[in-house]
Amino acid sequence: MVCIQKKISVTIITMCVTATAASCASSSLEKRTDAAGRIEQITVLKKGSATGRLAFEYDKSGRTASVKKYIPSRETPVASRIFTYDQFGRLKFQSHHAVQTDKGKTIDDIWIESFYYNSSGQLLKTETSFKSAYSIALHTTPLLVAKYFYSNNRLSAIRLDAGLFRANAAISYDNGSPSNIDYKKSNFNRQGRNYVMTQHTLFSMERGHPVRARDVIGAKDITQAEDVKSVYAAAKIGELLKKVEYSADVSVLLSDLTNQWAR
Repeated sequence: MVCIQKKISVTIITMCVTATAASCASSSLEKRTDAAGRIEQITVLKKGSATGRLAFEYDKSGRTASVKKYIPSRETPVASRIFTYDQFGRLKFQSHHAVQTDKGKTIDDIWIESFYYNSSGQLLKTETSFKSAYSIALHTTPLLVAKYFYSNNRLSAIRLDAGLFRANAAISYDNGSPSNIDYKKSNFNRQGRNYVMTQHTLFSMERGHPVRARDVIGAKDITQAEDVKSVYAAAKIGELLKKVEYSADVSVLLSDLTNQWAR
């Protein structure tokens, strides 16, 4: 019997992940790569001690197949994300499972998201199926469908359907960049068996971020930056727009996920 050993090249890179230089020395990331230059593991260090790590796995084509987050107190992952691709290498499915503890109880956050594309390769639709009681309660629906519409090869609108509520975000442009997002949300009225508009907000955008908002129903302006961000985040417009980026380049998704989990 012949034993063949494969030599793996490992590179250690230390990066500061804190906002201030004063705390940079006490909090950092340690990145380990394989011979192909792909990330195998990222260890989160605080004051020299490991507080968590991310483990990366790849499929036969070299694409990221999964990312798992570990903490020292658990042998099994506290979070995992699994990715599946279509024949063109585009993201087809991502499945998520995270474990949280609340008042001594273990809570599972589980969902699966599917990506659909048009003949031009643009994102056409996503379907997010929430698989745990916690996820369903958090999103107030077991299934969220988002449809994407284009005009002159630019994203023009996003429509949401979650059964008990529907929403539409119409996007206007100025010099190629989004300038306004007209957001309308309607909730299902069980008594009348119809949908009733409960929110109509007009967001003014600069460099991809909301800077002002107008509550059309309440006939009032929202000018405080934190209030504008809060209303925008609650509408999940940023998340919906991000999915267009993820569908075009999965590395953007992986970067965002790494930044979120490596805190």
